[in-house]
Amino acid sequence: MASRRSVLVRASRPLAVALAGLVITVVSLGGSPSAAEGPPLEVRAVDATGDKLVVDVVHSGTSLKDVVLNVADKDVTPSKVLTFPKAGVPISVMAVLDNSTRVGNGPVQISKQALLDSLSPGESSASALGVVTTGGLARRVVAPTSSPAQVRGGLESVEPMGNPALWDGLVLAASAFGTQEGGSRDIVVITGGTDSGSTATVSDAIRAVKDAGAAVHVINMGGATPVVASLQSVVAESGGTIQNGTSDDLSLMLGNVSKRLGSQWRITASVPPQSADNLVPLTVNWGDESVDVSYEPGAISIGADNLQPVSGNGILEAILSTTILKFLIVVLACASAGMIVYSLASLVVRGNDRLDFALRHYDPSQDEVEEVDDEGSLAKGVFLKRVVAMTEDLAQRQGLLVRVESLLERADLPLRPAEALFFYVSIVILAALLGALFFGNLMIVGVVILIALIAPKYIVQFRANKRRKTFLAQLPDMLSLLAGTLRAGYSISQGFEAVSQEVEGPMGRELSRIMAEARLGRPLESALDASVVRVQSEDFGWAVMAIRIQREVGGNLAELLLTVADTMTQRERLRREVAGLTAEGRISAIVLGVLPPGLGLIMYFVNRPYISKLFTEPIGNVMLGVAFVAMIAGFAWMKKIITIKI
Repeated sequence: MASRRSVLVRASRPLAVALAGLVITVVSLGGSPSAAEGPPLEVRAVDATGDKLVVDVVHSGTSLKDVVLNVADKDVTPSKVLTFPKAGVPISVMAVLDNSTRVGNGPVQISKQALLDSLSPGESSASALGVVTTGGLARRVVAPTSSPAQVRGGLESVEPMGNPALWDGLVLAASAFGTQEGGSRDIVVITGGTDSGSTATVSDAIRAVKDAGAAVHVINMGGATPVVASLQSVVAESGGTIQNGTSDDLSLMLGNVSKRLGSQWRITASVPPQSADNLVPLTVNWGDESVDVSYEPGAISIGADNLQPVSGNGILEAILSTTILKFLIVVLACASAGMIVYSLASLVVRGNDRLDFALRHYDPSQDEVEEVDDEGSLAKGVFLKRVVAMTEDLAQRQGLLVRVESLLERADLPLRPAEALFFYVSIVILAALLGALFFGNLMIVGVVILIALIAPKYIVQFRANKRRKTFLAQLPDMLSLLAGTLRAGYSISQGFEAVSQEVEGPMGRELSRIMAEARLGRPLESALDASVVRVQSEDFGWAVMAIRIQREVGGNLAELLLTVADTMTQRERLRREVAGLTAEGRISAIVLGVLPPGLGLIMYFVNRPYISKLFTEPIGNVMLGVAFVAMIAGFAWMKKIITIKI
């Protein structure tokens, strides 16, 4: 009874910590303000380049007497408070319309008509309107224009097609504003809540929106989806609103956006000159509403990042404003989930600290418990040992343990095969989760998983090859030293023992293992043959063969070993001469092999719409496949030509 209580107490402690961590995580994730309706007072831009301070805000109020600015702890009464149209400020809007086949023809037609009714240029708050469609491929069907007829004509050709490319559409809409300074820039996104055709990512969309200085207004008709959650981060970074509904609510939701666009004001005030070395704190008070921001003297500050309020805790504020906090929250959530699993497993798995286990030697009715030596094992916990044991049983059935054990021995890694397989699978799963968390793109996640599948094997293989090269470099000196010990009167076993104490690196460890096996009763020739298999060296195999023949037929083993060492030295000199002569061919093969993917990557960043057809069009996919096969074949051909076996 006491043992069971101790198990419960031991398991409940990490469980309590884990639950506390999850509570903190939920509070941290849920504490951010929702952008569903937009803040009642929002500062969009501050222009401090002239002799007047110009502040652009969004507010639904009409009482201009309630507006007061507080600049560096000094109240300033504005000289002008005008709406954007009265102040001559243009309001440019880019609509991103989801016309994919998943949305359907009805919602697409309703969206087209609702755009014309609510955001038609000159007839609404918008002074210019452009349209980007995302069905099949992101296309700009209407450039920003003040002509309602041009908008209507461009929308007539919009029909349902293909898969949605939302992030590509956002990037294209942000770039459509051009380099014209001044005015209000807004992007209205009408989405079905999915994205399966974009080559751009959420990060690309956020970067493009920030560069354009635009606010994003999202109208979601697809319910709660991961894409909508990503759109919330876009709105949080750039400002704007999010509305959820159906196609029947489109006119109402677009009317809300139009009303908010019409609630933009330009506040002008005279303020004393400020120091250009520090950010200036600014508080905008409008009635009962107030918002704190900061601006840079002599510059135009646009967007939430450039208008962050000045805080006394500079270092803490800098940490909280970056992605470090998000990363820590994710780590805390993963750690809490892991501790919960561990706690539940502790209640199920029986440990070896029970009283009956401690008294097993005094109970004749119990069988002798088999002890397992865990020295050198990385899996120490009871639960982890059970998982490793299951992995070992599965791998034993598939015949993987022998191959994995051979590779681990050649790389001199202190891992058991079952442990290596368990950690390998864990790395692949962790890479898939992190890829999905940080990128969210199926293609990128697939590449991350592929790298996680291939990289461990090649890393271990690289370590094994490096160890083999070091072993071969030490081999002639070891044979010369062994010959010297034989000339001094040592036996072959004594010679190996003496050399193993003098030589370091992989050669010293192999000789020490050979002598340890010989002391335990294994024949010396058998221990040497096993070392040849581990190292996979033909040169060492010849030396072992010479030792075996000499021990059978007799002869001067010291002279024989010196001859073998001299032969290996000459072979190594020849290898290096061949490597120098084929260096140009090897460099050419590397350059030609890296050139196609390198140029493709450069074109992807320089002219993404041009190269994106290779990924979105069927003929492009075929061309990519043929190019990949041809590149692999050419690289293998060049490698075969320049590889000369000595």
